[in-house]
Amino acid sequence: MAETSLPPWLTIVGLGEDGLDGLSPAAVSAIAQAGFIVGGRRHLDLIKADPAISLAWPSPLKDAFPAILARRGSPVAVLASGDPFFYGVGSLLAEIVDPREMTVLPAPSAFALAAARLGWPGQDVVRVSLHGRALERVLPHVQPGARLLALSWDGTTPARLAALLTARGLGRSRFTVLEAMGGLRERRRSAFADTFDLENIDPLNLIAVEVEGKPDARGSSMTAKFQNARSGRSPSPRSGRPAARRYGISAPARVRSPSSGCSQIPRSALSLSRKMRRVPPASPATP
Repeated sequence: MAETSLPPWLTIVGLGEDGLDGLSPAAVSAIAQAGFIVGGRRHLDLIKADPAISLAWPSPLKDAFPAILARRGSPVAVLASGDPFFYGVGSLLAEIVDPREMTVLPAPSAFALAAARLGWPGQDVVRVSLHGRALERVLPHVQPGARLLALSWDGTTPARLAALLTARGLGRSRFTVLEAMGGLRERRRSAFADTFDLENIDPLNLIAVEVEGKPDARGSSMTAKFQNARSGRSPSPRSGRPAARRYGISAPARVRSPSSGCSQIPRSALSLSRKMRRVPPASPATP
């Protein structure tokens, strides 16, 4: 028999750098009524959480889940950055708590804030998270004229990404680094990828990239590899490639005739080739 869900007891609150001042009355009330509060150390400091009833996220995050589940049925608040279900902790919590038992109060994501600051239409921008992920995730998207918003891992990410694009022939790409958006430390600075010289970048930052230039051959090759890996496709056969090679059959080795000195294909290989030409075409796959 399926377990009956409880009334909502877990509230996930999206929090910005402006802390409690940027929250709705409902979010402020949920935090005030919670008997247990979980969040990053920065978030707990922003709301001045009582240490007696709060827990900073451990590493890995899932180590905190037993403490949350142990309080099922009692008011619990989890603090998250911006939109909890956009590269946030919300999806992880939804795996262990019935969504009917959760109340989610999102705030604007870093991507939404950056698009608003720059005046970029959100639907036309590629959004990528580099938080704990490889920089090469951007490669499928770095085409001239593209606009990217990339969430950084730390203060070194912008310079590393600029070096990557420069090495791919995209050094004229314009970088705008948006730091600590929504808080008192907010700052915005710009530079070109090939002359990137910004220093002392806040660890909490997002990179806006306007791609300019022409990717070199290595960059194009890497882009194709990442696109194929993401889609599960194998590289397409080259035009003019022998049919035997396309079907996984090695091309027959040529042997030199002792009488004429000319290279010839063995009779067995010629026989195989003739058989391949007589094979009828395959029937269409059943839908």
